[in-house]
Amino acid sequence: MVFTSPFPSLDLPKTNLLTYLFPEDQLPQEDPLWLDCKDDRINLSPKELVEWVKRLSFGLERIGVKRGDVVLICTPNQIFVPVAYLGIVGAGCIFSGATSLYGL
Repeated sequence: MVFTSPFPSLDLPKTNLLTYLFPEDQLPQEDPLWLDCKDDRINLSPKELVEWVKRLSFGLERIGVKRGDVVLICTPNQIFVPVAYLGIVGAGCIFSGATSLYGL
């Protein structure tokens, strides 16, 4: 049995996720977008996020992680999880997340 969506197909651009989220012809915002719920002095702006994402991507490449490799992070949810996700995906790797807070 074939299932089809009742919604029209999406016209997705042929680009990578980072270029889609942060177009090269636009400067990322400097206002905080991600705030720590316990301490709002801990925050990230889109501009800072892009800088951290690039650093993580280059770091992964430098230690020998290759495109298509699966990278697991084990962390509770916090404002740097988007950095990890986008840095790993931006390096062409597959993101896998886990937390010690998961129950068995």
